[in-house]
Amino acid sequence: MKHLCIVSALTCALLLLSACGAQPIPTTTNTKPEVKNGTDLMAEWNDLAATDYDHLDFDRAMIIANELALQGPNGLNPLFEVLEDPTAPKMAKILAVASLSPHVNDSHSARLIPLTDAQNDSITRGCAAHLLGNCYAADAFFKVRELAHDDDEHVSKVASMVMLRKGDVEVLPNIMKIWESPDASAKDRDEIVLGMPPMIAMKHLDIFTDSICDEKLSDAARSRAIKVLTEMAGPDVVPVIKACLDETEDDATREALEAAIATIEKREAEGKTAAPIQMPGGVDLVFQSKPEAPTETAPEDVPEEEQNK
Repeated sequence: MKHLCIVSALTCALLLLSACGAQPIPTTTNTKPEVKNGTDLMAEWNDLAATDYDHLDFDRAMIIANELALQGPNGLNPLFEVLEDPTAPKMAKILAVASLSPHVNDSHSARLIPLTDAQNDSITRGCAAHLLGNCYAADAFFKVRELAHDDDEHVSKVASMVMLRKGDVEVLPNIMKIWESPDASAKDRDEIVLGMPPMIAMKHLDIFTDSICDEKLSDAARSRAIKVLTEMAGPDVVPVIKACLDETEDDATREALEAAIATIEKREAEGKTAAPIQMPGGVDLVFQSKPEAPTETAPEDVPEEEQNK
């Protein structure tokens, strides 16, 4: 494991393409200086989409999408049309999801929801469900929640992952089924570890103890697992972390594991616990101090007019 410091942009990139069954791709903010019209840009994009997965230039495709978006409110239409085209190949739809993801918002939900209908193919439905995860409108939320229980296994899995990232506990049975399946891929497990919000992670620390030494997982997922245990775990997980430490040779990972043990043991010695609480707007905070027991006011100390209220 080479890197343990993960920024949120990397985490988002690691989850970007799961809806279409692709491996995650890092994004870039660099752009080419030349400016092309929409027709030329889409011609270049279509050339990219015609290659095989190993040679897809996701970075350039997302730059093209940025340039299309700058050409006006209809600039991204050609990319949506790729998703809407029942004859478009899978690679093109994968590239469309990567290209559109940074731009999709509530204004696109009415266009994406029909693509999740059962008459569409599984890949199209999964791609649309993934993109709907960027929408906060009620119709998008409840459509994706509904899709989490779809008969199509791929669509159900994609929708469940989206709702997990939104903190919807209703999909937890689906998530645990995916996690516990002997056929679960490392990509699926990565997505669960990286996408589980703190409020839910606190109640499923076993997922993170299972992950810290799983070499099939990405560096990002294992790093997040160590971070979660460092911030939330009790002393009962220290033996698991120590066992992982004994098996680990990478210096940076060993340092993170040792820091986790020290933090947990210090928290226990000071009589503190780690408990995240959900704040308005989806902000998660971790309070690490045990609240003191409230001091009860003796009845005789309460003014009579207050007692009679």
